[in-house]
Amino acid sequence: MPEEVRKRSVKAAFVDSPVSVYSDKQVQRFINILMDGGNKSLVRSIFEQALFEIKCRQFEKYRKAEDDESRSKIVLDPLAVFHSALENGAPQIGVYSEWRLGTFHKVPVPLSDKTRYFKVFKWLKDSATVNPTKRTPFSIRLANHIIDMHNNEGDVIEKKIALYKIAEQNKAYVRLRKKGTL
Repeated sequence: MPEEVRKRSVKAAFVDSPVSVYSDKQVQRFINILMDGGNKSLVRSIFEQALFEIKCRQFEKYRKAEDDESRSKIVLDPLAVFHSALENGAPQIGVYSEWRLGTFHKVPVPLSDKTRYFKVFKWLKDSATVNPTKRTPFSIRLANHIIDMHNNEGDVIEKKIALYKIAEQNKAYVRLRKKGTL
């Protein structure tokens, strides 16, 4: 090894950054929101199990498809399914309460990207934590909800539609809006 290479210092990796294939910003934010008890390695393994479950289900759909046209529409990459699910579930418009004229008014406002993704992460976490059977593992429930969001179905999409209905009902109060986004 040349002398100048040996003397060059090596920058250490961040503690937050995982040594895995799934190290992008949206995944890290979602893992941080899922993490309640402080055990990040457990939440990462649960999320990776959910991605594996998504990949298995998408591959099963791919195998059952009869023609090449329907096979080309099936996304096999679990991260691509996760990102498209986030885009399908993230609301563009939100509402906030404004005190005017003696009452609270729900004022529609466009959401920033950070707020959009925070809302969809919270909705996904809340819908996946509800377990009516008490026998389904969290990773499988999470995978079910992500696949449903990818297909524009499920609880998260219903919450987004309900939020849009509230914004539509209160669109007369847009004039009360402060400048900027939430």
